[in-house]
Amino acid sequence: MIYLSEARDWVRTLGLFDGYWIGRLSVKRENTLGVYPLRQSPPRREVLSGSERNYDVTGIHFLIHGGKNKDEAERLAWDFYHALENRSAFMINGKTVYFIRLLYDGPIDVDSDHEVYEYTVQAEFFSERNA
Repeated sequence: MIYLSEARDWVRTLGLFDGYWIGRLSVKRENTLGVYPLRQSPPRREVLSGSERNYDVTGIHFLIHGGKNKDEAERLAWDFYHALENRSAFMINGKTVYFIRLLYDGPIDVDSDHEVYEYTVQAEFFSERNA
């Protein structure tokens, strides 16, 4: 299982944003990324062969606070989306992440909040199962 704090720390290494947080943010700052659990958990996955499932799935909702310029905010959202796309076999806090499944074909425009344009990216991280 990948914890939200571990996912936040990993996306920080991509170097796309000026700030990163988990949970509520009292002041909406530009060029920041929020990390939340998916509101709807992915369906339980069963192994048909009878053996135990040997991976974990962590659903993560990323909230991008772009900026007051719609075009720049959209470009930032796509840069982040492409940074996650096709990632495989990498480490987060000593655990192998096999791949990231992006749930939509691109960032989702959620309009603006306090004049800061926002986008979301929803993903599932498939990682080695905790012992």
